[in-house]
Amino acid sequence: MAFRREVFDGIGGFLSEIGRVGTRPVGCEETELCIRARQHWPQRRFHYKPEASVSHRIPANRMTWRYFSARCYAEGLSKAFVTKQVGTDAGLASERTYTLKILPEAIWRGFVEAFVTHDWSGIARSVAILLGLLITILGYVVAVLHLACARSKRACPSHALTQDSSNTPQTSSMQMVSADGKALLSSGKGKTHA
Repeated sequence: MAFRREVFDGIGGFLSEIGRVGTRPVGCEETELCIRARQHWPQRRFHYKPEASVSHRIPANRMTWRYFSARCYAEGLSKAFVTKQVGTDAGLASERTYTLKILPEAIWRGFVEAFVTHDWSGIARSVAILLGLLITILGYVVAVLHLACARSKRACPSHALTQDSSNTPQTSSMQMVSADGKALLSSGKGKTHA
């Protein structure tokens, strides 16, 4: 992804509160920047250049179920943060099409491949897509609930809060954690940090 300098001059840079930090698979900083740019310049468009080529080296640990599920969960957390910043309509616009059209087609295609061409790995792909969607939704719901809890200053579930040495939940800040207990997002005093 490439941007003209005027985008950064007009709306500022990437928010430091989101994005990947270390090995935590939280993201969506580029999505949030693009949405802010579209809101600032509604008459302008982003262009896809299919002739552009980018090579990625994918380490073996990113080709595991553990990484996939952690990444899906973190995507849900990230989308919740984006919607908090830019609104639900803008923050989830592309996800609606993806969830209601693209994913069901892919799930159906996997089952068709399994039963028509006897490519039984199609079932595994379909199940992985469905589980990935459910894990992403779970991450989103958890994040939305925790952000709402933090905003209302109510006591949030202690497993997701930063705790002091007396093990008393602090309602002024909170921390979203992944299934393996790593902090993914934390917020305090109305700001969310990655």
